[in-house]
Amino acid sequence: MEIYERTLTTALIEKLSEVINVIEALNLPAGGKETKEILDRIEPVIKCLEERKTSINNVIKAINILKAKFQEIWDKRGIYDNKIRHLWVRLSNLENEYGTNSPKVSKTPLTSYSDLIVTHPYIVKEITFFPESMNINYYLEDKNLTHSVKYKKTILKSIRKFLKDITIFLKNHFTSTIENYIPKCYNCGKCCSIFTVCIAPSDIRRLADEFNISEEEVRKKYIVSPEENVNTGYWNPGSGIIKKTEEKICVFMKKGNLCSIHPFKPGICKQYEPGKRQCYTTIDDDHYYRLLSNIRAVTFNNQTISIITDYTYENFPGPLILNWYDYPLLKNSIEVILSKLKKNLPDLLAKS
Repeated sequence: MEIYERTLTTALIEKLSEVINVIEALNLPAGGKETKEILDRIEPVIKCLEERKTSINNVIKAINILKAKFQEIWDKRGIYDNKIRHLWVRLSNLENEYGTNSPKVSKTPLTSYSDLIVTHPYIVKEITFFPESMNINYYLEDKNLTHSVKYKKTILKSIRKFLKDITIFLKNHFTSTIENYIPKCYNCGKCCSIFTVCIAPSDIRRLADEFNISEEEVRKKYIVSPEENVNTGYWNPGSGIIKKTEEKICVFMKKGNLCSIHPFKPGICKQYEPGKRQCYTTIDDDHYYRLLSNIRAVTFNNQTISIITDYTYENFPGPLILNWYDYPLLKNSIEVILSKLKKNLPDLLAKS
């Protein structure tokens, strides 16, 4: 097998270093002139990668860094949304090409390197999971076959655990792809318990009007003055801090984590937008089921994992593609499911 060796030029090193800095600088207000200038400086670096002016290992490393940075600044895309999408797709195409077609230096036979599962007489190359079945691409007596297999009870528990790991991975690392970029409130109550809520005098007056009681009564029953709270100070002495129950939740929260004063809640509560990191600190079953419903298909071979969600299907020409061995959670989860499938493979394919 032909081995390609290229050196990373000094110029490219400087460009890659520069691109990391400028992508981080996208924390500037979205849609500004500076953002356009930054994006214009990123494209030449990607072009340099596309023209193969570096070694394969350095290309893969550069792509991983660039994609990670794109994820971090995606929510600041502003009016340059299409521009960032375009650059993202080019990076994904590069990653896919290098991840699947790059020549590798290996002392082991190529077949051994490229096989996913080997259990006589089957050699599995790729597996795709769908909501109701999975496709197994394999070789049998030198014939390349693909069978659709319904989920059997013997493996269903393991597959569900695998998909839950994938869902949690996306939630933690690529939230936008699974939430469709639409902020959603799951009524977890986190925002009403983990924060100290300071409200303005106007909020207190509005509560008094709605409850048809005096401001003094509102303060006595529902409010703690800033001076009484040892953890928080506030510059307006007429302001107040909403009391919490013994369970450390807002006194206005009712059953089902719903706000009892939602129509006239304080201004600071109105400003809080779901989708913040605090909204994803836990994942219960109902939350998980909703997230999982966004996933259409998961495919992996011995190097990459490809994930199609509702958002990637509608907005990209291809799925989210990652080198799964770069992510400990993915690597561990895939190794576990492969071990389970290997034990059941003859039975699955024999009955397919």
